[in-house]
Amino acid sequence: QLLVSVDFQYTIMAVANSSTLLGYSPHQLVGCSLRLFQGPRSDVAALNNAVIRAGSHNVLGEIHAVLYDQDGCSRDTTIFCEPHTLCDGTRCCVATVHLSSAITYQAVFDGPACPSVLLSAKWPSLVEQVNNSFTSTFGVPVENIVGCPFHAISPCSMETERWYVLIS
Repeated sequence: QLLVSVDFQYTIMAVANSSTLLGYSPHQLVGCSLRLFQGPRSDVAALNNAVIRAGSHNVLGEIHAVLYDQDGCSRDTTIFCEPHTLCDGTRCCVATVHLSSAITYQAVFDGPACPSVLLSAKWPSLVEQVNNSFTSTFGVPVENIVGCPFHAISPCSMETERWYVLIS
């Protein structure tokens, strides 16, 4: 558990136990900003809003966020934010960070197991995203497929009849 200020820096004011969090010891965390855990895939706004809502507005919150450990590796986490008031009346947030056992969409989509494509739900079912396995299996470069109607795509590496059987 981290006691976090609701000021602009989101300073870690105290750490509840003596164990490490994402590779950092408690003495390395106290006085640092929550930004220490943020990286390219972190939803900074969601984390900041959860801290502010808990500390300033007395609203319990739970968010799923990607945080980064001391080695720079991304970790899927669940963060519980609850309001806390210090003896002097200062309002802050108690943030409890748990490594998440949830399977993220991105992890499934990017997995090497099979080709995947994300399509829009409405006709003409535009291709929103494809994974690397899709492009290598069907021989269609990303730039030639994203934004196109899925039914209009004819891969270079397949017979047209077989392709239409796959998408029908």
